[in-house]
Amino acid sequence: MNIDEYILLAISPYKNIILDYLSFILNFAFSTTFLLFFFVLIYLLKKEKEFFLSLISFITNGVVVWVIKEIVRRPRPMRSGTVLFQLSDWSFPSGHAASAFLIAVLASKFWPKYGKYFYILAILVAFSRVYLGIHYLSDVVCGSLIGFTIGIIFIKKKEFFWRIEKKLYTFVESLCKK
Repeated sequence: MNIDEYILLAISPYKNIILDYLSFILNFAFSTTFLLFFFVLIYLLKKEKEFFLSLISFITNGVVVWVIKEIVRRPRPMRSGTVLFQLSDWSFPSGHAASAFLIAVLASKFWPKYGKYFYILAILVAFSRVYLGIHYLSDVVCGSLIGFTIGIIFIKKKEFFWRIEKKLYTFVESLCKK
């Protein structure tokens, strides 16, 4: 038995109905609803540059996670109908954890006052993936590192991406005027 399997077994005795529901709600809400809410919130707050930066960082994050999943092809620890919307049968790395930590990095930069809450939410999402038996601990650790790293790269290079956004906007605007 490896460490990932041992951790899943160690968590089992502590499962209870309250944590089951909280984990399920976190996972369901975080999948698409939270991501959509995040983008809409940025857009409605008239932060066009932040919206563009978030959008391309999420696309990058999704592609990186998908490519790694397809290369590694690690089966999930469990295969049951518990999870309603699972985009991949592969476990490594966790896309939820990657997205949660990407949001934590970006949102902490956009709204520094609430930064610690975004990181707490990201940790809860990552933990819930292991708690529900959908991922191994190494899946969520790697996913978290991917999301965190992509977030840091995009924040550090934001001026570069904003120049791209401006050129793209100018190009689209010129097409619309014709």
